[in-house]
Amino acid sequence: MIAEETKQVHAFVTGAGGFIGRNLVEELLRQHYSVSCLLRSPAKTVHIQDENIALVMGDLNNPESYKEQIQKADIVFHVAGVTKTIKKSVFFTGNLETTRQLVKLVTQHAPKHQKIVYISSQAAAGPCAQIPGVNELTPDSRPVSAYGKSKRAAEKEILSIADQFPVVILRPSIVFGPWDHGMEPLFKAISYGIKIKSGFRDFPVNLIYVADLVKAIILAGRSVAANGKTFYVTDGQSYTWDHLLNTIAAHVNPRAVTLTIPLPIIWGACQVGGLMGTLLRRPQDLNPDKWFEIKQDGWLCNTSYIQNELGFHSRYSLDDSIRESLSWYRNPAR
Repeated sequence: MIAEETKQVHAFVTGAGGFIGRNLVEELLRQHYSVSCLLRSPAKTVHIQDENIALVMGDLNNPESYKEQIQKADIVFHVAGVTKTIKKSVFFTGNLETTRQLVKLVTQHAPKHQKIVYISSQAAAGPCAQIPGVNELTPDSRPVSAYGKSKRAAEKEILSIADQFPVVILRPSIVFGPWDHGMEPLFKAISYGIKIKSGFRDFPVNLIYVADLVKAIILAGRSVAANGKTFYVTDGQSYTWDHLLNTIAAHVNPRAVTLTIPLPIIWGACQVGGLMGTLLRRPQDLNPDKWFEIKQDGWLCNTSYIQNELGFHSRYSLDDSIRESLSWYRNPAR
């Protein structure tokens, strides 16, 4: 019989076929977890193949499809969520209602030691343009988009069982890296010689490379000190949008020139994107809900709490992160 202290930890990952989920699963395997993945589409299984992974075809809105995994998991990494959609109501269906179903199933069938780590978003707190940014002691969350409001509501569902199960909320800033297609248009535009900037302002932001975020996710899962708490996750630095564009350009196309698009034009593009999404039945990156985030003066948050409480520090500099991301974008085999 295997001693309790050497028992392999079993992790159940929702959203394993997405950007953050894929990176998380790869790292969990490297750290010798046994892993089960909830996937909605068989197409997602192409990139998730390992003898230590149990692939579960199902849907968070269908608890019976993953009930068995909840019954045996030591830790649940709840990564799944809706980040863009045609109808705002789908944010609440895909983020809040699915989390509500998960929480209900956990309270009914999970082992008492099971831990839940929920990957939320800085959007759940709202914008801030002043250093050091919002932190865990900021009294009120003020999400400005339907996406942010749905993530905040989902956080409350997770925290509602904090007296029964160890739970952790992580609010990452802008995340990028392998499997991310959100920043790919930015890299492509710069490769064509254009650094796109929205509006005539500095627009300060925080960033986190996905490998560092995954490190924080697993650390939060292991740490007893994290239980019941909410943490912002960034690389610990603040950047203006110009600085980000110039750093990407240094790796992609140093001759690229800045094209500043006035905010009213961006607003129009978001409205057109919403219309196109409806007509094509496929959500666009620029859409009316995204406009509420774009028009803000900045998105800054303070990562000192997770540094002090859990000892988290990012490994990748912005240069390293961009170099790694660019290498992945240029890989035709992905």
